[in-house]
Amino acid sequence: MRTANVTCAVVIGLLLASCTPDESEPGQAAQDLQAGSFLGTKTITVNTGTSTGAVMWGGIGFLYGLSESPNLNGYTLSDSMLTGLVHPQYTSQKAPWGAQHPDGDALNTAVQFKRVGGRGVGIYVQDFYVGFPYPNNGLSSYLINVVDPVTASVKADRNRTFMHYVPFNEPDWIWYATSGAKFTQFLADWKTTFNRIRTNDPGAKIAGPNFSHYDATAYRSFFTFAKANGVLPDIVTWHELDGSLFNSWYSHYNDYRQIESDLTLSRHEIFINEYARSSGDLAVPGNLVQYLARFENSKVFGGLAFWHGIGNLDDLVANTNPSQSVPGSSLNTPDAAWYLYQWYGQMSGNTVDVVLPSLNGSLQALASRSGSTVKVIFGGALGPSDTYDAQIVLTGLSGSSASYKVYSTDESGTSPAAPPSVVKSGTATISSGKTTISYTNAFAHSAYLLQLN
Repeated sequence: MRTANVTCAVVIGLLLASCTPDESEPGQAAQDLQAGSFLGTKTITVNTGTSTGAVMWGGIGFLYGLSESPNLNGYTLSDSMLTGLVHPQYTSQKAPWGAQHPDGDALNTAVQFKRVGGRGVGIYVQDFYVGFPYPNNGLSSYLINVVDPVTASVKADRNRTFMHYVPFNEPDWIWYATSGAKFTQFLADWKTTFNRIRTNDPGAKIAGPNFSHYDATAYRSFFTFAKANGVLPDIVTWHELDGSLFNSWYSHYNDYRQIESDLTLSRHEIFINEYARSSGDLAVPGNLVQYLARFENSKVFGGLAFWHGIGNLDDLVANTNPSQSVPGSSLNTPDAAWYLYQWYGQMSGNTVDVVLPSLNGSLQALASRSGSTVKVIFGGALGPSDTYDAQIVLTGLSGSSASYKVYSTDESGTSPAAPPSVVKSGTATISSGKTTISYTNAFAHSAYLLQLN
């Protein structure tokens, strides 16, 4: 998903460096909820002795997050803006020679992304077209005029194995549907296109079906068909853009894993290659914690949605103008949300069990342990001006005491932000492997890091 097609060049240059719906109000945008309330004390229990697997850093991903190096306007995204995040995972970019945007070609951006340690680049094949929604000239035209030249370019590229193809973007409403004749046609066209890509580029990695949202019935039908016809995607994708994730993420995730189990499929990598609502989430640390915690807890990958300018890591990097259609340039300087993602990228070792006030509630957290170091990232409230007190209960510790610091990163919009400040520090007494650290007056749009050594 993205806004209207960009017809004027977006000048993107690059130099260095919660609110969610309440569980009782599914789907309601955070900014529509009553603001300015004190929500009381919220308790997060971190069982540091209970590992939930290696830290995955799955949410450090992008859609059109990178510009070409240098891009059409002569600017270059600094490597340090990516290496500062430590563990960037996937970015999705437009097809080679694509006309969807004036910048962000997959093959050109892959050079930098591979250099800084990225996991891979997804190619939105239909972004070869200039229009959005994409013009439907029939499958034959799509195969001859888009799929064939795109696969030829990728196959000849030195970074070929770093790529995966996304043959259809949001086919549940662009060209096709989730049921009826249009869905049946999608299944047939998926098979034809999948086989065409594999014929043109043997060994190609293919991602899909890439619906705009998770549809349990359609996904079960799709994977049943894909298994029977030998056209299973290598990477499973869908989008989380409408806020339903806040109440329904675990339902979506568990339903897909149940499909795998029922169909005796191997466990596939999941990539939510577009996440965050069109307003209220990007560049807002307290809201973005909501996504990072859920994705890390489920061990899936995610890519921030493209709602604004190309090449600013989807508003993690300060930008002179965040509009798609108005020229602006990256300042190559972090905004507040960038520091949240840096905290996440700096986690190491294993994630550990976190018990929240409510699994689908507004306060979310993720935690890791590496040796004697424990890190807890937390944030989120209801209205954008709400406050709350956080009580972090840590169990499974050793020793009689530990030093700790609490850092905050406070929303700066798309303007540069100062590095996170220490808002509390001290020495915690540990008794029977347990200690409690409290932080008062936490803000909805801020994110917090507790580090215990």
